[in-house]
Amino acid sequence: MIGTGFGLSALLGVLVAGLAFTSASAAPQRVWIDTDAACGAPGRVDPDDCFALAALARNEDIEIVGISTVFGNAGIESTDTITRALAFEIARETGRLLQVHRGAASPFSPPVLRETDATQALARALEEGPLTLVALGPLTNLADLFSARPDLADNVTNAVAVMGKREGHAFHPAEGATGGVLFGHGPLFRDFNLCEDTEAARLLATLDIAVTLLPYELARQVEITSQDLAVLTASTGAVSWVAERSKAWLAFWQEDVGRDGFYPFDLLAAEYLSTPDRFDCALEPARIATDRKSYGALLPQTGLLVGEAQAAATHKVTYCTRYLGGTLSLLEGLAVTPDHSPL
Repeated sequence: MIGTGFGLSALLGVLVAGLAFTSASAAPQRVWIDTDAACGAPGRVDPDDCFALAALARNEDIEIVGISTVFGNAGIESTDTITRALAFEIARETGRLLQVHRGAASPFSPPVLRETDATQALARALEEGPLTLVALGPLTNLADLFSARPDLADNVTNAVAVMGKREGHAFHPAEGATGGVLFGHGPLFRDFNLCEDTEAARLLATLDIAVTLLPYELARQVEITSQDLAVLTASTGAVSWVAERSKAWLAFWQEDVGRDGFYPFDLLAAEYLSTPDRFDCALEPARIATDRKSYGALLPQTGLLVGEAQAAATHKVTYCTRYLGGTLSLLEGLAVTPDHSPL
């Protein structure tokens, strides 16, 4: 009996330890989202921030500690208002109450130290523990914070940003499509988030922070078409709300760019956090410099340039070049109504 009792106690101890380990290992990833969400803003405005927010809010393995808004796809009045409206839709759908903090209305301007609701809230969150930062827009809020509090960079687990390029890569999304009318190949894009605030990116490059870049060349591997958008619109909750506000953007890509659908740039950042094993990424040298190869010497552009060609690289970044899923994989979590109790 003593032997049996000892074995049972030991077994219970192992089970309890196993449960404790499982609980500890299953702790949600703490994430802060910085966004220039503009779905539904006047004009043809990119809705991909909104899709990314909706996707991350449905992932129960991610704790969204806070959201900060920044200028970019639209002015701060619009991005802040739209982000709050989306947070309300997410709360109705999932019961998750997301805290939104207004950030910068204009680019980083050193040596001026700018404090906003966003920088104050992000500072508190970093003081509480490690965070993954997801930057879906210009890096202004991050630069505003770390220029004043560089010590807080120690608690950044990873900064995931939607930017970066190979030197000489021109962003003309028509790339083989026949419907583009401008210059014979549709409109030319720039590395928007970098170009909107290059000085902010320069500041972050001076910090010892792990950085993962999800560039244009990755996003162009996936396309959201009319059929895809119809499926998302027919779903419920926040995803349907965003899809309804994406129709003008889809029309722009079909009529002006000449493609069947649009590239969901920021949505891939949400996918990376959820399923990083679906991405091919590598550590690459990087620097912020003038790219004279993409559009010729007469139209030089500053870029966050990556690759072995960057002999004068100032740091290294994780650069993701292939998405191993596909449109169906990317949209599977958005097209299904989550099993949550609404408010």
